[in-house]
Amino acid sequence: MKKSSRATFAEALIAVIVAGLIGAGLWLDRAQPDLSAPPRAGTSGRLFEGNTLFCPPPSPGAASTVAVASPIGVQSVGVAVAGDGGAGDLGDLAAGRTLIAHSGGGGPTEVAASGGTVVAGAASSATGGDERGSSAARCSEEAASAWYFAEGSSSLGVEERLVLYNPFPDESVARVAFYTPAGEELKANLADVAVPSGEAVSLRVNDYILRRRSLAAEIDALRGRVVAWKTVAASVAGDGGEDAIRGVYSTLGATAPSATWYFPEGGAGGDISERISVLNPSRREAIVTVSLNGSSRSVQPPSLVEIPIPPKSSSSVALGSVLKSSDAAGGLSAVVQSTNGVPVVAERTVTYSSAGLTGIATELGADGAATAWSLGPGLEDASDDTVIVMNPGSRDANVDVVLLGRRAPVEPAALNGISVPSGSRRIVAVERWTRSRPSIALLNSDNPVVAERRSYAGVDVALEMGRPLEDAH
Repeated sequence: MKKSSRATFAEALIAVIVAGLIGAGLWLDRAQPDLSAPPRAGTSGRLFEGNTLFCPPPSPGAASTVAVASPIGVQSVGVAVAGDGGAGDLGDLAAGRTLIAHSGGGGPTEVAASGGTVVAGAASSATGGDERGSSAARCSEEAASAWYFAEGSSSLGVEERLVLYNPFPDESVARVAFYTPAGEELKANLADVAVPSGEAVSLRVNDYILRRRSLAAEIDALRGRVVAWKTVAASVAGDGGEDAIRGVYSTLGATAPSATWYFPEGGAGGDISERISVLNPSRREAIVTVSLNGSSRSVQPPSLVEIPIPPKSSSSVALGSVLKSSDAAGGLSAVVQSTNGVPVVAERTVTYSSAGLTGIATELGADGAATAWSLGPGLEDASDDTVIVMNPGSRDANVDVVLLGRRAPVEPAALNGISVPSGSRRIVAVERWTRSRPSIALLNSDNPVVAERRSYAGVDVALEMGRPLEDAH
């Protein structure tokens, strides 16, 4: 069978990098590749798009873990990993296994695959300094001309950065626009942001805009394409005057609005609170309804039905402010739907304040349900590592969860045939099998579901939406 030009290019790319690394003495142990090694020769450690995933940089002052896995049932895949500090392992990754790379550099990490496809995710932790916390974010399958973030803030106690990465040989130029409940805000010094070839540009939001509690963002590439993430360090005061809850979170942007967004994790009441933010970047008003589901029942506050979102604006709602005390009883999944068909972008922020789970995390929703998902790695030394599954469909679902270990896939009987009734969600703890080691998880279901991963390592909580492994329904 004739290979595609895309696959041939990736194989040739890996062969060139291998030769260069051997000549430079930078071949690394593939069991534990270290991206803090000396920089490799060539174009600043950059790979090119072509079966390549782009993984986020760590939060400032943090170390990052990038997990790469080859799904079960596929042949071994050649993998190259490169980042700011140099190159990681190059070689074959067997099906059903996870490869772990650590990065102390400040830039994104690229993962190139030859002879097949891989899935990847990233998590980072910082245990000291002002930006102490943990975060997780998806690796991107593409560089795009537009990126959206529905949640953000320039308030006191919030340090937000937009990170734009250009993996290509030519310079990119991007424009950044902000949206508040009052409308669009444009800044002259963000009208043409240059993003040099192979580099990431970090934009500190507080340097460009006045204090805004609710602040969405849109990035448009005027020339070329980029990848965009958001990193935030926040401190949220408790309602009862107790010490502020601190956290760090990182999010891959959305490349397009959608009429529907799904959020498996969330809740209100007690030691959990949730805020849902919606961005309408279009020139038409959007009418949005937010529907909530617990483990066994649906909750539909009247104030979350047909919410108008004016053109070129954003809005947010705290679930605790609209739920009755009898409904605010812990975990809830959410569906955000534009009922008049005007597409929007939706993002959710969750704050945890219990003794065993403390911190802040945000994530964009999934824009569809699917029968197969990959879930990025949990945090190193996680005491809580959980897969949250929601079933928004009309038929009950049965799901299987497989953990892709470093040596072989782990398929416990307890993670097979998990029932998720229609309109409900299930929380599946996996830490007893991951044993505090980061690993990719795969989820398969007989009916479409949505899956997300939560982990906690004593400093902060991290959330990462799953990646569908098929066309979303």
